[in-house]
Amino acid sequence: MEQLKKLTEELLKNDVFNFNEKDYDNFQEHIKGLFEKFEKDILNDKTFWLEFCKKHFNETFSKDDIPLYTERISNLSKNIKKSIESYLLGKTKEAYRYLEEGLNEITFKTSALFKGVDALKAIQPNELTLYRMRKREDKDLIYRNEMFHIPFQNRENVTTQRYSIPGHPCLYFSDSVYCCWEELNQPPINNVYVSRFQNDEELNVIEVLSLSEVNKRLSKKDSTDFTKELFRFLLTFPLNVACSIKTKNRKASFKHEYIIPQLFLQFVMENQTKIDGIRYFSTRINQDRASNVGVNNFVFPSKTNHPEGYCTELKKKFSLTYPMFVEYELINRANLGSVVKNSNSDVQIELIKGRRLPYDWTTFKLIEDVLSYDSMPLDKCS
Repeated sequence: MEQLKKLTEELLKNDVFNFNEKDYDNFQEHIKGLFEKFEKDILNDKTFWLEFCKKHFNETFSKDDIPLYTERISNLSKNIKKSIESYLLGKTKEAYRYLEEGLNEITFKTSALFKGVDALKAIQPNELTLYRMRKREDKDLIYRNEMFHIPFQNRENVTTQRYSIPGHPCLYFSDSVYCCWEELNQPPINNVYVSRFQNDEELNVIEVLSLSEVNKRLSKKDSTDFTKELFRFLLTFPLNVACSIKTKNRKASFKHEYIIPQLFLQFVMENQTKIDGIRYFSTRINQDRASNVGVNNFVFPSKTNHPEGYCTELKKKFSLTYPMFVEYELINRANLGSVVKNSNSDVQIELIKGRRLPYDWTTFKLIEDVLSYDSMPLDKCS
């Protein structure tokens, strides 16, 4: 196992996994170049794959067997390239079909071949602690419902985003208050509402993980889980790339970077009996400045349709606290507590360049602590 871990460490140092550090002029050519490098440096690394297969399958494999396992990943890359090409030609139906074909292979057709490892990951009930933030508008938010997804009667307010289809309400979360704040473009922290959410049922998600997240997971896994976690990351990496390129022009009406994420969300909606949502990392955060701080988002599209109100299926799956208005809690500092002297030094954040401090010292963490008090109980959206 130590040999595989050494090979994995070297493999993940390849700069193809730091794809957002490269600038580009043409999105389509940039994706093609990244996929070619991934194929050449990662999928063709027979030393790594032979060692991986030996450990994952506990059997004897030859180098000739490796394409059985790498060609699915390669096919996903090819289908994504075809999907982008078709979309840019205005053939949206064809674009979805290509992506669907690639996603079906890694999501629903891999169990026998890959020893039970596919793109889907099961999240157990009560496993997630999630947060949702809203800016204060004209009135106070009083009810839990107001922190849920945009109600069906207001679906005209659902605009195009990376993981959003106009007019279709979705429920979005982050796994830290800090990530929520970044996703809302750093609003004044005293002028926001925050609720804590928890999953009450098992959820099946497809994950788009950052390199730092997968490294953190691999460092904590035993031999069996190590190979499964690693393989799932490599299996979905072409999707990771196509969904996670930072937006080059945020003011543009059309964004190339949103093509695959939006088609991917449609795939989830088409398979809503098997897939609940997507976990993806924030492209707004410089992860070098956030050590072990949650930088992941979740999207769960609504599964039902009503003239008004909220998705009945999503209401079953999640509980949430009343919205907490941060300004009131800042005034009532007794609730927020004081600076933690014996904080977790492994969880740090660098909001001011060159000044890295424990996350426990921030208002973000204090908000998370308040939302975990008994006085902020979880309950269902009505």
